[in-house]
Amino acid sequence: MRFDLVEKLRKTDVRYKTAVVSTFLWGVASQGMGLFNKFSVHDDVMNYGVGGTYYLGRWMLDYMGKLETFLFKQGHVSLPLFNGLLAIVLIAVSACLIIRMLEIRNLFLCAFIGGLMASFPVVTSIFGYMFCAHFFLFSLFFTVLGAYCICLGDKWYLKLAGIVLMGSAIGIYQAFFPVGVTLILMYLIAFSAKADDWKSLLKKIILSGLCMIAALVFYLVLNSVLLSVKDVSFDYFGTTSIGKASLPEYFRRAAYAYKEFFYPNINSKYYMYRDRVSILYKAVVLFSVLLSVQRIVKIYKTNRLNALICALLMLLFPISTNLILVMVGEQLVHSVMVYALLLPFVWFVWLLDKAEWKRGLVEKGAAYAATCVCVLILLVFCRYDNMAYLKATYAQTEAISYFTTLVTQIKETDGYSDELPVAFLNWIDDSSVSSGDRDKIRVRLFPYGDVGGYLVNYRWREFMWQWCGYAPTVVSADDFADLEEVKNMPHYPDDGSIKVIDGTVVVNF
Repeated sequence: MRFDLVEKLRKTDVRYKTAVVSTFLWGVASQGMGLFNKFSVHDDVMNYGVGGTYYLGRWMLDYMGKLETFLFKQGHVSLPLFNGLLAIVLIAVSACLIIRMLEIRNLFLCAFIGGLMASFPVVTSIFGYMFCAHFFLFSLFFTVLGAYCICLGDKWYLKLAGIVLMGSAIGIYQAFFPVGVTLILMYLIAFSAKADDWKSLLKKIILSGLCMIAALVFYLVLNSVLLSVKDVSFDYFGTTSIGKASLPEYFRRAAYAYKEFFYPNINSKYYMYRDRVSILYKAVVLFSVLLSVQRIVKIYKTNRLNALICALLMLLFPISTNLILVMVGEQLVHSVMVYALLLPFVWFVWLLDKAEWKRGLVEKGAAYAATCVCVLILLVFCRYDNMAYLKATYAQTEAISYFTTLVTQIKETDGYSDELPVAFLNWIDDSSVSSGDRDKIRVRLFPYGDVGGYLVNYRWREFMWQWCGYAPTVVSADDFADLEEVKNMPHYPDDGSIKVIDGTVVVNF
């Protein structure tokens, strides 16, 4: 039997082809600057590994890294185009699985889901960690595929595969778990209209819930075993506290999650709905509520108990999309952790796809308005992503210029020799450096910040080596901090803040 790739592609459902093309088009439009430029931000500076693994509870990340090393034999490198394109491929496949899982039929809405998943600002945040961006998006793919197997698998081994996939996804990056929970919840809501009776619906809900719990248990058990085998302590802010907060605290977090769904806090570190999207998001939530009520009423006409169960499931939706807030608390959540926040938009288009539109003028107007809202959402997200990369370009260029000047001044110090070691005292604190968001680039997206984020980064010396070519022998500052001569030195960049003392170049920041 001959495998004909062209024939297979020709027979592929047009919905999936539409979603894939849209994912790549919007992916390049929104993430192009991250794909075709190199930004060394935060952890990405000089990172030739996969990042923290076992002590962060990310045991699967270590195995993914070993697989990459096995395939390419060259270790791990932060490769914008290679890692970024692989990440977009994984987003595209995940979009197709979601479309299949939720049985979305409209081609425009399929295109919107693909474009949304690629342009959502969380992807831009993840691309700030390009050395492991493709691994993080594998976590998304495993999560979606796991949810797909749990919901649509009709054999026990398919559900078991879903459990293993979702558990493994948590082992890569824990913050994608709410995506899987919400997708399963959305499938159950959709299933409520098709279920023959309330018993079959309840059975499906219980089985799906048990599978999600099993996935979490699978992760936790393997995590505990591997920590013991590797003799490593689990030490990661937020994750280690899951399940340890008091019951009243979890109720407070759940209430906060509800509030965030309907009226998100614009000052939070994870806020995704800047500028016009804030208004659009609230409009999407409003119309989603109206369409949800319409759907419940429709189910109620044929099966009252199913309608009641559907309504109860819908009440869980605000918590599931903001589940990360319940898991670790809002203080520890940042923009890399909230990919599930795009699912209210997916929920909106799913409701649009399933709504029974009449041919009246009002219905046509509503359909056109929904189309305009979807396009505008994509445009705003795409523009916001590009603003984040522009801000990163300015900040990184400033940092390179700043460190180049520092290197020049070090080498021009009286008595300097390239054989002398260097001692850096304190942290850079220069009031002449620009700080805060630029007037026209109002972007708050982790890890992209102003130049100060580069100057006080824990890897600023590696950045100086990587981008300015200066890697002296660095000695401890403790041997010089108490010297009277050093105490009398001004702070950099003031004149006299760099001196050669006892055969060492001392830089007093």
